[in-house]
Amino acid sequence: MVSTLSEVEVKIHNPQWGRFIGLTIACALLNVGLYFMTFFITPIIAGLVVGFLLGNMKQSVISGMVGALVAYIPLFFYMVLTTTLEAEPAAIIIAAVIMSIIGMFGGLLGFQLRGLSSKK
Repeated sequence: MVSTLSEVEVKIHNPQWGRFIGLTIACALLNVGLYFMTFFITPIIAGLVVGFLLGNMKQSVISGMVGALVAYIPLFFYMVLTTTLEAEPAAIIIAAVIMSIIGMFGGLLGFQLRGLSSKK
């Protein structure tokens, strides 16, 4: 089958990967959306939601971490560029990595909560 630019066909053979990718993107958007209200608690909340919905420990941890990293690197660069704050790029990336580690623990916590809720 020949594809044109107007039609794009994506086939994912494993639906678990599609769910993982979609929830990782949702985690990044949730991190950006909630950041200005809950600050450093946001990656825990977003990771918790994604970890609970995924149900696989490895994917929950990775999704919470990658979602936070994808969200906070551009967000922190945007905040530095639009305000009078001065920070070096290395400091911004380290801050994003710290937030992604918090998101990783949120994903692990969400996975554990899913395990507790399924035992009842």
